[in-house]
Amino acid sequence: MADGGAGTPMDPEKVSAALRELAAEYAGTPRSETARLREVLDDVEAALTAGASHAAVLGTLHAQGFTLTASSFESTLARLRKERKVGQGDDQLRSDAGRHAEPG
Repeated sequence: MADGGAGTPMDPEKVSAALRELAAEYAGTPRSETARLREVLDDVEAALTAGASHAAVLGTLHAQGFTLTASSFESTLARLRKERKVGQGDDQLRSDAGRHAEPG
């Protein structure tokens, strides 16, 4: 669809500028603990893989302003891992579909 849906042509630059402005407005807005943990999930996993305990990782997160309890950390971590696994499964399905696509 090349227009804005109401018969008015869409200006991609104008839309992008408006969305960047919106993002800037929300840049200082407090985010959920889950969203913040999602951003550092790779580092959390690296620390755990290296042998750090969940308690040590949680202590480090607390020092950085997180307020998760031990049980909420565990359940959030499990949920984010599941979310990531599902996302990787989707990537694998797309990859498999591309490999088996009929040559055009």
